[in-house]
Amino acid sequence: MIPSTSLELSLFVLSAILTMAANNELQRIPSYQYPAAHLGHLTEGQSNSLEKFKALLAKGQYYTAADPSRHIPASHDDETLL
Repeated sequence: MIPSTSLELSLFVLSAILTMAANNELQRIPSYQYPAAHLGHLTEGQSNSLEKFKALLAKGQYYTAADPSRHIPASHDDETLL
């Protein structure tokens, strides 16, 4: 049966999704939509890259890390660096 209305199409798609879920055919894929790659939504690799970037900036004296013991904030917040 070919869906002829938007309601029939929606029900057809929902039925297909539920069938796939019941058969364990669904799997998580990486998302490249917002908020992916934004602070708080970084993958482990992206977090590691951010830390390497901070180290590179610090080596060139373009970034100073925060010092919580002396109540000194970082020269740039992570949002700015991203």
